[in-house]
Order: sequence, then C-alpha cells, then structure tokens
Amino acid sequence: MEKIIEAGMKARVLFILIFLIGGGTTLYSQTDKVKDTTLSIKYLISSDWTFTFGNLNSFISVNQGQLAIEQRVIGAKVLARYRYGAIEGVPNYNELYANGELMLFPQNRVYAFTNGGAEFSLLRGLNLRAWGGLGAGFKVLNSEDHVFEPAVSINYEYNNYSTAIFYSGDSTTLVHTAMTSIGWTGSHNFFKKKLLMVHNFKWSQDLIFAANYKFDGGFTLAVPVIKNFMVKTAITGSYQNIVPSDKKQADLIWTIGLAWGNL
Repeated sequence: MEKIIEAGMKARVLFILIFLIGGGTTLYSQTDKVKDTTLSIKYLISSDWTFTFGNLNSFISVNQGQLAIEQRVIGAKVLARYRYGAIEGVPNYNELYANGELMLFPQNRVYAFTNGGAEFSLLRGLNLRAWGGLGAGFKVLNSEDHVFEPAVSINYEYNNYSTAIFYSGDSTTLVHTAMTSIGWTGSHNFFKKKLLMVHNFKWSQDLIFAANYKFDGGFTLAVPVIKNFMVKTAITGSYQNIVPSDKKQADLIWTIGLAWGNL
C-alpha cells in the first residue's frame, strides 16, 4: 500500500510539473505582448574569501562567474563556480560547479528552459555529478530594482561517488535517477542602488528514492564602490541527505569579497 501511495505521489508531481512547463508557457507566450526586442547582456565576476584560525587552520576561496544573454524569443544563462579550501596545505574543500540554461520566451511572465551541468566535489566525495532536463520559470517580480523568479524543473542525474553510499537498499558508488527541483532567485536594490541584496534557494527531491534529497541557498549583501564594482559579504549553506560515510551532510560558509558586473 505504501508503494502504491508513493507511486501516486510521484505521478502527481510529474503531472503538475508537465502542466506548468507546457500549458503555462503556451498560455503566457500567447497573452504576454513583449515589445522589447533589444539584446540584453548581463555579467558578474566575483571572488570571496574566508579565513579560520586555531584547530581548523583553514583557508577557503569562492570564485564565480555568471553570464546572462536575453532577447524576446530566446535567452541563455551560464554559471561557473570554483571553491578551494585547505587544512594545513592539504585540499579538503575543492568544488567545481557549472550549469547552463537555454530559455524560450525569457521575457514572458512564464518561460520554459532546458538546463544541464556538472559538478566535482571533494567536500561531498563526488567524483562527478552530471544532470540535464527541463523546467519553467516564473517572473513574479521583474522591475528595475526588484527581481524574484521561482522555478521548477525535472532532471536526469548521474552521480559517481568516491566511496560507497547507501541508496535504495544497496551500497553503491553509482546512482542514476530522476530529480525534481523547486527554488528561486531574487535581487533587490535599496537606497537608490546603494545597497544590493541577493538571495537564492533550491530544493531537489529524488523521484525514485525518497530518502535522497538536498537543498542549498545563499544570502548576499553588496555595496557599490564605483560603477559595476562592489564589495560584498555572503552566507551560503547546503545539505545533502546522502553522502559517503566519511563526509558531512551540512555545510555553512561566510565570506567577504569583491564583485564586478551588472547583474
């Protein structure tokens, strides 16, 4: 009976996501009349650092680049991030993350996208995580000073762990599965653009094995110094319920850094 209920829940999630992506996008692409045909190019390059002394004696840097290109019919986003950390000179935190999106009617209130990416994480014991799928974004707020965009997606995901994990009753280093994700991105300008607040969050749930889920998010405050150049501080956190036995599930980091761009 529990398996039947679980299967029914998965079917409902899939139906809702397909409806939002297919029906919602068609509806808004017909009703939203966007006249702006200019090409929008936005970018951001940032570098952050955090230092810990004492028993841990570690150093962590987070370097990130973003590029967004948007026109009425089609758009693209690329995000690449490299995090480096070492304890007594031995790398223990290294992560490389890259994700790309191709969007259809990105200026509409509802737009469709396909995405794909890959991740390596020494912190999480991941030799490789790769994914690809499709989804829908929703422009709840989209003004000059305030942007808030929730999104939903379904992805195929491949995981190759450095040591065995417990997944769906088995001990394995390879996991192939389907994930559904729900999250948002947001940015807000205050005091005539003298203070910028950025926030994001994403929850991912395995559609095959319910115990496999993860979430991550962050909160950033930035103060412009000169045009397109900012000093900033950020708090980011993540949690993955399934990791190798020698790794921790949760991670929290506070950083201070610099950023250059117009995102």
